Amino acid sequence: MPLRTGHCRECGASYEAGRATREFCGMACRRAFSNRRMLRGADMYDLLMQLRFDRERAKRSGAWSLLCRMAAAFKAEDDRERAGHASPARRSATAAAIKGGGDARAI
Repeated sequence: MPLRTGHCRECGASYEAGRATREFCGMACRRAFSNRRMLRGADMYDLLMQLRFDRERAKRSGAWSLLCRMAAAFKAEDDRERAGHASPARRSATAAAIKGGGDARAI
């Protein structure tokens, strides 16, 4: 199987991948990416649940504005600390799973 050259989603370094699905140069980058994504996702999840199921409280607390400010802060952090290597992962796959009635958690 020929090796392909890839770029790490965390640090941007080039690497040779034996697997077509490899996305990171090593375990440390994979863990850092996953941990940051998990922490960011937990905060956003709470806001989204409030927006979806407790709209009056969400309106009063400004949940939508907070969600937008969080996204902007995450982008600024990526630009500043990670040389612009964006954290969004498989956005199109997530959207496709939701549109198709699939389970986005499986992504």
